[in-house]
Amino acid sequence: MHHRYLLIALLFVVGSFALVAAAETEATLQTAPLFTSGMVLQEGIPVPVWGWAAAGETVTVRFAGQTCTAQTGSDGSWQVRLAPLATSDEGRPLVVSTPKTSTTYDDVLVGEVWLLSGQSNMSLRLPQSNGGPAAAAAANDPALRLFSTDDALPGPMPATPRTRSFAPRSKPYLWRRADPDSAADMSAIGWYFAQELRRELKKPVGLILASRGGSICEAWLRREALLKDPHFATHVAKTDAWMAEFPAVQQRFSEALAAWKKACSEAKAAGKPEPAKPNEEPALGTISYASGCYNNFIAAIHPYALRGVLWYQGEGNADYSGGRESLSCGIDYQQILTALITDWRQLWGQEHLPFYIVGLASWWQPQAMPPEKNGWAEVREAQARTAATVPDSGMVVTIDLGDVKDIHPRNKAEVGRRLALVARAKTYGQQVACFGPTYRAMQIEGSAIRLTFDHAEGGLVAKDGKLPSFAVAGADRKWTWAEARIDGDSVIVTSPKIASPVAARYAWDMGPVASLFNSNGLPAVPFRTDDWPGISPPKPADR
Repeated sequence: MHHRYLLIALLFVVGSFALVAAAETEATLQTAPLFTSGMVLQEGIPVPVWGWAAAGETVTVRFAGQTCTAQTGSDGSWQVRLAPLATSDEGRPLVVSTPKTSTTYDDVLVGEVWLLSGQSNMSLRLPQSNGGPAAAAAANDPALRLFSTDDALPGPMPATPRTRSFAPRSKPYLWRRADPDSAADMSAIGWYFAQELRRELKKPVGLILASRGGSICEAWLRREALLKDPHFATHVAKTDAWMAEFPAVQQRFSEALAAWKKACSEAKAAGKPEPAKPNEEPALGTISYASGCYNNFIAAIHPYALRGVLWYQGEGNADYSGGRESLSCGIDYQQILTALITDWRQLWGQEHLPFYIVGLASWWQPQAMPPEKNGWAEVREAQARTAATVPDSGMVVTIDLGDVKDIHPRNKAEVGRRLALVARAKTYGQQVACFGPTYRAMQIEGSAIRLTFDHAEGGLVAKDGKLPSFAVAGADRKWTWAEARIDGDSVIVTSPKIASPVAARYAWDMGPVASLFNSNGLPAVPFRTDDWPGISPPKPADR
């Protein structure tokens, strides 16, 4: 990101404070931006409703036979909590009032609300996916609704409850019913996920989209959460340093640009070639702020009652093109992702808030030789380890859905379906298979290694009858591709080049070939049995 984007962010912040000052002057009754007509409220748990009014004002909220009141604080903020609501696809009014004014939000449903967050693969629109244009054109489901924050602008810290809002834009932030127009603006993954839930649960579904292309995981945590850990605090310090440096960066570039324009004029007069234009000095892009995405996405959303979170992010933290450490400071992805889940559960006050992760899809050509180290494989491993160790979480594998030429693979229907399988099994208690084969243990048998798996009920399956992407290594830690065959719930791997193998890997690459599945058609989780070069091997999932 170049410094003009940071300037936009700073101008937005200045504008936000101006709007806040005006709001405080007018002292009008307002609710948080997610409360609009057509919204979906979460069933079965307490539902916070919040906003602001004049200091010392009494605010009353009425919905579905309930009446709750609150007194505003010195800053004008207020919050009430509706008691758990029953599912309802009948639109009803929610009324917020003070003794002086009243606001009514119509057509409010009660059902299942999911937050969709992460990077651009989560926000990829339905028409951009395979079959998406036809799906959008046929959309007609008034009980499936979307609230999108996708063009909000990341920025510095929100200062008061009133700055916990989204960037101003030409069209209002609204809950939209699923029709051809709104479906065309929906997350493709969210659409297919919601379609599965609607079909299986017969309940209204509300989706809140809050994602930002290219963002790193650190941008989604609160500043105070990052400061708790020295590794994360390094990124906060870097953010602060870049912010402080920005005026000087801007001045240097302005001076260099003026000098270049003068040199161009002189060169033209002398009949000489135009000199090279100076490069814009890199400043901190908004997607790289420590807490930048939290500040102007999540801060305005919590504690809106949710059933769970769908998370598709990791490309921004994977070291695949060089220079990524300048953004993420070499942070271990499992560590930061676990911290994110913990932070968001604290924000929502839901210790068991479901958090389901999309493992990185394959991208790029498979390597001629097994790579010893690979940033994307390490992020996938971190995602799998997080899902295996953090309660009420899970991961779907997508290495079979990638595109060697496109970092945004188009088969989002299957990603949404697999996420729905995990939610149906783990959140809604349905008896459905939702995980592919997951490495359990290894046993050395002479010149072969036997690998055993969980979630192999019904047997293992080799796609197209072949099992590429397995590799073995001996005590010298030199990797070579292996021959693999299925034996019951095991895979046996060997190589004529290694008489005494000590470790094995599967799909440990940026763009591996997915070859191992279970009888339910779900792909195996990429894994390694070694701990080279210093990362502990993934523990078997305790599900």
